[in-house]
Amino acid sequence: MVEIKGPISGYLYPHKAILVELENLEKLSATLLTRNDALKEFEEKINFMKLFFIAHEDGEEAALYPAAERLRKGLSKPFEWDRHISEQYFQAISAAIAECKTSKNLPAAALKIAQTTAALRAFLEPHEVKEDEILLPLLDAELPPPEQGKVIGAAMSKFPPSSVEDVEKFLIKRLSQPERVGFLKIIKQGAPAETFKAITGWVKEVVSPAEWKELTAQMPDLK
Repeated sequence: MVEIKGPISGYLYPHKAILVELENLEKLSATLLTRNDALKEFEEKINFMKLFFIAHEDGEEAALYPAAERLRKGLSKPFEWDRHISEQYFQAISAAIAECKTSKNLPAAALKIAQTTAALRAFLEPHEVKEDEILLPLLDAELPPPEQGKVIGAAMSKFPPSSVEDVEKFLIKRLSQPERVGFLKIIKQGAPAETFKAITGWVKEVVSPAEWKELTAQMPDLK
Protein backbone atom coordinates (compact mmCIF):
# COMPACT_ATOMS: atom_id res chain seq x y z
CA MET A 1 0.00 0.00 0.00
CA VAL A 2 1.22 3.49 -0.86
CA GLU A 3 2.11 5.53 2.22
CA ILE A 4 -0.18 8.52 2.66
CA LYS A 5 1.06 11.22 5.01
CA GLY A 6 -1.19 14.26 4.55
CA PRO A 7 -4.57 15.06 6.10
CA ILE A 8 -6.30 13.05 3.37
CA SER A 9 -5.02 9.96 5.20
CA GLY A 10 -7.95 10.55 7.54
CA TYR A 11 -10.06 8.74 4.95
CA LEU A 12 -8.17 5.51 5.57
CA TYR A 13 -9.79 5.04 8.97
CA PRO A 14 -13.48 5.13 7.95
CA HIS A 15 -12.59 2.78 5.13
CA LYS A 16 -10.98 0.35 7.57
CA ALA A 17 -14.02 0.54 9.86
CA ILE A 18 -16.31 -0.17 6.90
CA LEU A 19 -14.30 -3.28 6.04
CA VAL A 20 -14.41 -4.49 9.63
CA GLU A 21 -18.15 -3.93 9.89
CA LEU A 22 -18.83 -5.70 6.60
CA GLU A 23 -17.05 -8.75 8.00
CA ASN A 24 -19.02 -8.47 11.25
CA LEU A 25 -22.32 -8.24 9.35
CA GLU A 26 -21.53 -11.25 7.21
CA LYS A 27 -20.69 -13.31 10.31
CA LEU A 28 -23.84 -12.13 12.08
CA SER A 29 -26.04 -12.96 9.08
CA ALA A 30 -24.78 -16.54 9.29
CA THR A 31 -26.28 -16.90 12.79
CA LEU A 32 -29.87 -16.03 11.83
CA LEU A 33 -31.03 -19.63 12.19
CA THR A 34 -29.24 -20.31 15.47
CA ARG A 35 -29.96 -17.15 17.47
CA ASN A 36 -33.47 -15.92 18.25
CA ASP A 37 -32.30 -12.31 18.62
CA ALA A 38 -29.98 -12.29 15.62
CA LEU A 39 -32.46 -10.80 13.13
CA LYS A 40 -33.23 -7.79 15.33
CA GLU A 41 -29.53 -7.18 15.99
CA PHE A 42 -28.67 -7.62 12.32
CA GLU A 43 -31.39 -5.22 11.20
CA GLU A 44 -30.20 -2.53 13.62
CA LYS A 45 -26.60 -2.90 12.52
CA ILE A 46 -27.28 -2.98 8.79
CA ASN A 47 -29.57 0.04 9.06
CA PHE A 48 -26.87 2.03 10.83
CA MET A 49 -24.30 0.87 8.30
CA LYS A 50 -26.58 2.00 5.47
CA LEU A 51 -27.07 5.47 6.97
CA PHE A 52 -23.36 5.79 7.68
CA PHE A 53 -22.39 4.65 4.21
CA ILE A 54 -24.84 7.00 2.47
CA ALA A 55 -23.46 10.01 4.37
CA HIS A 56 -19.91 8.81 3.71
CA GLU A 57 -20.64 8.50 -0.01
CA ASP A 58 -22.41 11.89 -0.04
CA GLY A 59 -19.20 13.38 1.31
CA GLU A 60 -17.06 11.62 -1.25
CA GLU A 61 -19.29 12.75 -4.11
CA ALA A 62 -19.26 16.32 -2.79
CA ALA A 63 -15.53 16.60 -2.18
CA LEU A 64 -13.25 13.60 -2.77
CA TYR A 65 -14.37 12.64 -6.27
CA PRO A 66 -14.50 16.21 -7.64
CA ALA A 67 -10.98 16.85 -6.31
CA ALA A 68 -9.72 13.70 -8.02
CA GLU A 69 -11.61 14.59 -11.21
CA ARG A 70 -9.88 17.98 -11.38
CA LEU A 71 -6.54 16.22 -11.25
CA ARG A 72 -7.35 13.30 -13.58
CA LYS A 73 -10.35 13.76 -15.85
CA GLY A 74 -12.63 10.72 -15.88
CA LEU A 75 -11.02 9.06 -12.85
CA SER A 76 -13.98 9.55 -10.53
CA LYS A 77 -16.70 8.07 -12.76
CA PRO A 78 -16.19 4.38 -11.87
CA PHE A 79 -16.23 5.22 -8.16
CA GLU A 80 -19.41 7.24 -8.52
CA TRP A 81 -21.07 4.35 -10.35
CA ASP A 82 -20.13 1.95 -7.54
CA ARG A 83 -22.44 3.87 -5.26
CA HIS A 84 -25.51 2.95 -7.31
CA ILE A 85 -24.60 -0.73 -7.13
CA SER A 86 -23.98 -0.65 -3.39
CA GLU A 87 -27.33 1.03 -2.78
CA GLN A 88 -29.02 -1.76 -4.72
CA TYR A 89 -27.40 -4.29 -2.39
CA PHE A 90 -28.59 -2.39 0.69
CA GLN A 91 -32.11 -2.30 -0.75
CA ALA A 92 -31.96 -6.02 -1.45
CA ILE A 93 -30.91 -6.73 2.14
CA SER A 94 -33.79 -4.60 3.48
CA ALA A 95 -36.21 -6.51 1.27
CA ALA A 96 -34.78 -9.84 2.43
CA ILE A 97 -35.20 -8.81 6.08
CA ALA A 98 -38.83 -7.85 5.47
CA GLU A 99 -39.38 -11.19 3.75
CA CYS A 100 -37.73 -13.08 6.60
CA LYS A 101 -40.13 -11.55 9.14
CA THR A 102 -43.18 -13.02 7.38
CA SER A 103 -41.77 -16.05 5.60
CA LYS A 104 -43.01 -19.56 6.34
CA ASN A 105 -39.71 -20.86 5.05
CA LEU A 106 -37.30 -19.32 7.55
CA PRO A 107 -34.18 -21.23 6.41
CA ALA A 108 -34.58 -19.99 2.83
CA ALA A 109 -35.30 -16.43 3.95
CA ALA A 110 -32.32 -16.38 6.32
CA LEU A 111 -30.08 -17.80 3.61
CA LYS A 112 -31.16 -15.00 1.28
CA ILE A 113 -30.10 -12.37 3.85
CA ALA A 114 -26.75 -14.09 4.35
CA GLN A 115 -26.10 -14.40 0.62
CA THR A 116 -27.00 -10.77 -0.08
CA THR A 117 -24.85 -9.57 2.80
CA ALA A 118 -21.92 -11.61 1.49
CA ALA A 119 -22.47 -10.07 -1.94
CA LEU A 120 -22.46 -6.55 -0.45
CA ARG A 121 -19.16 -7.26 1.28
CA ALA A 122 -17.65 -8.79 -1.87
CA PHE A 123 -18.59 -5.65 -3.80
CA LEU A 124 -17.65 -2.96 -1.31
CA GLU A 125 -14.31 -4.36 -0.17
CA PRO A 126 -12.54 -3.75 -3.51
CA HIS A 127 -14.27 -0.38 -3.82
CA GLU A 128 -12.72 0.81 -0.54
CA VAL A 129 -9.33 -0.69 -1.43
CA LYS A 130 -9.36 1.05 -4.83
CA GLU A 131 -10.00 4.39 -3.14
CA ASP A 132 -7.11 3.76 -0.74
CA GLU A 133 -4.76 2.69 -3.52
CA ILE A 134 -5.76 5.09 -6.31
CA LEU A 135 -7.64 8.18 -5.18
CA LEU A 136 -6.06 8.92 -1.81
CA PRO A 137 -2.41 8.62 -2.98
CA LEU A 138 -3.20 10.93 -5.91
CA LEU A 139 -4.74 13.58 -3.67
CA ASP A 140 -1.94 13.22 -1.14
CA ALA A 141 0.71 13.69 -3.82
CA GLU A 142 -0.86 16.55 -5.74
CA LEU A 143 -2.91 18.56 -3.25
CA PRO A 144 -1.20 20.70 -0.58
CA PRO A 145 -2.20 19.84 3.00
CA PRO A 146 -4.55 22.85 3.39
CA GLU A 147 -6.49 21.72 0.30
CA GLN A 148 -6.61 18.17 1.61
CA GLY A 149 -8.05 19.53 4.84
CA LYS A 150 -10.75 21.36 2.90
CA VAL A 151 -11.70 18.13 1.13
CA ILE A 152 -12.03 16.34 4.49
CA GLY A 153 -14.07 19.18 5.96
CA ALA A 154 -16.45 19.33 3.00
CA ALA A 155 -16.95 15.57 3.13
CA MET A 156 -17.61 15.51 6.87
CA SER A 157 -20.23 18.25 6.50
CA LYS A 158 -22.53 15.67 4.90
CA PHE A 159 -22.95 13.88 8.22
CA PRO A 160 -25.89 15.33 10.19
CA PRO A 161 -24.61 16.97 13.40
CA SER A 162 -26.91 14.72 15.42
CA SER A 163 -25.11 11.65 14.06
CA VAL A 164 -21.53 12.68 14.80
CA GLU A 165 -21.28 11.06 18.24
CA ASP A 166 -22.65 7.73 17.01
CA VAL A 167 -20.41 7.85 13.95
CA GLU A 168 -17.24 8.56 15.93
CA LYS A 169 -18.04 5.77 18.40
CA PHE A 170 -18.76 3.41 15.51
CA LEU A 171 -15.37 4.15 13.98
CA ILE A 172 -13.33 3.97 17.18
CA LYS A 173 -14.85 0.62 18.18
CA ARG A 174 -13.81 -0.91 14.86
CA LEU A 175 -10.24 0.37 14.71
CA SER A 176 -7.16 -1.22 16.22
CA GLN A 177 -5.18 0.68 18.84
CA PRO A 178 -2.53 1.95 16.38
CA GLU A 179 -5.31 2.97 13.99
CA ARG A 180 -7.12 4.80 16.78
CA VAL A 181 -3.97 6.79 17.53
CA GLY A 182 -3.51 7.70 13.88
CA PHE A 183 -7.17 8.64 13.49
CA LEU A 184 -7.20 10.81 16.60
CA LYS A 185 -4.01 12.59 15.57
CA ILE A 186 -5.62 13.51 12.24
CA ILE A 187 -8.74 14.76 14.02
CA LYS A 188 -6.68 16.85 16.44
CA GLN A 189 -4.91 18.58 13.55
CA GLY A 190 -8.13 19.87 12.03
CA ALA A 191 -10.85 19.90 14.68
CA PRO A 192 -11.62 22.79 17.05
CA ALA A 193 -10.46 22.17 20.61
CA GLU A 194 -14.02 21.74 21.91
CA THR A 195 -14.82 19.18 19.24
CA PHE A 196 -11.66 17.21 19.97
CA LYS A 197 -12.47 17.27 23.68
CA ALA A 198 -15.95 15.85 22.99
CA ILE A 199 -14.47 13.12 20.81
CA THR A 200 -11.98 12.11 23.50
CA GLY A 201 -14.91 11.64 25.88
CA TRP A 202 -16.65 9.37 23.38
CA VAL A 203 -13.45 7.39 22.89
CA LYS A 204 -13.18 6.78 26.62
CA GLU A 205 -16.77 5.48 26.64
CA VAL A 206 -16.21 2.79 24.01
CA VAL A 207 -12.70 1.48 24.74
CA SER A 208 -11.68 -0.65 27.70
CA PRO A 209 -9.86 0.92 30.68
CA ALA A 210 -6.65 -0.80 29.57
CA GLU A 211 -7.03 0.52 26.03
CA TRP A 212 -7.73 4.02 27.33
CA LYS A 213 -4.60 3.90 29.48
CA GLU A 214 -2.56 2.85 26.47
CA LEU A 215 -4.06 5.56 24.27
CA THR A 216 -3.41 8.33 26.79
CA ALA A 217 0.15 7.12 27.23
CA GLN A 218 0.69 7.64 23.50
CA MET A 219 -1.46 10.79 23.29
CA PRO A 220 -1.43 12.73 26.58
CA ASP A 221 -3.72 15.31 24.94
CA LEU A 222 -6.57 12.81 25.34
CA LYS A 223 -6.64 13.27 29.11
